[in-house]
Amino acid sequence: MLRKLPTRNKLLQLKEELLLQCQGLSCSVNQKLAQEITLVKNKVLAIEYMSNKQEAYENILHLQVLLDKALLDVDNTDISTIQMLVRQGKLRYKKLVEIFLHRIYYYNDVGIGINAIRAVNEFALEEAEKCDEAIAKNKELAQGLFGIPILVKDNIETESALGLPTTTGSIAFAKNYTEQDAVFL
Repeated sequence: MLRKLPTRNKLLQLKEELLLQCQGLSCSVNQKLAQEITLVKNKVLAIEYMSNKQEAYENILHLQVLLDKALLDVDNTDISTIQMLVRQGKLRYKKLVEIFLHRIYYYNDVGIGINAIRAVNEFALEEAEKCDEAIAKNKELAQGLFGIPILVKDNIETESALGLPTTTGSIAFAKNYTEQDAVFL
């Protein structure tokens, strides 16, 4: 998924990808979630006829978030369960990061628009892939916070190479990049 509004052709491509995911949806999804997926899926089916690209993208992101929830309900799953799924080969860290990115794009930027997350680590997926590679060699690494994406408040120093400003919540510091991570990171 993209953080910015995609072109019409990209919207149609995303639509097709999501419809394929819907076909492979497990029967174990609870009825309420299944109904919500069906409702949003019907909106997505009609995006070719929508003149408002923003609304079309919102529906696509909403469906992606619902499909992700059918795979892993991150609101109700603890870290030890996530790590167990990784050790069992049922979940990869890259997919976990994608789930959280979809949620950020939908709830923060497009759908509800809470605008609580100012910046996203552009290397998050690459870092997750490195963790997946390490797990392929040693499944016992899947414990604690290894591979788990975290959210760092913007008043905590992060190395400037990550491209994450330390703004302390102020537009006056919007371009404040530090040269080191905070000690506890």
